Amino acid sequence: MAFGRRGEFSFSGEHVGYETGVLRPRVSSVIREVAKVYKVSKEALFHSQEGRRNEARQVAMCLIRELCGTSLKEIAQLFSLGSYGTAGGACSVIEGQIKGDRKLRRRIEQIREMASSTFSQTKA
Repeated sequence: MAFGRRGEFSFSGEHVGYETGVLRPRVSSVIREVAKVYKVSKEALFHSQEGRRNEARQVAMCLIRELCGTSLKEIAQLFSLGSYGTAGGACSVIEGQIKGDRKLRRRIEQIREMASSTFSQTKA
């Protein structure tokens, strides 16, 4: 994975998780699907909103970690965060809210399905 300026990243394609041998979606696929579901631009996901909660941005960070196997350090670089702890905090917030927020849970499941439908789930 290569990082450029804020929000710029590149992958050569889907990648296989080292530990599991399972194909994982591209980060760009997750970003695209989060933006689509939340009806925001992909670029908006990479900008923080000072003093305001940005659920779409937090969901993107959480799903990139979960679906793509991206480290918190890489997520922090991708989203121009001060530290990887900020990315971890965003994931913790979303994971906590999923339990009591049915609408959020449905949105995340929809994004998971859409991002995962772009490739075969198992290694041939």
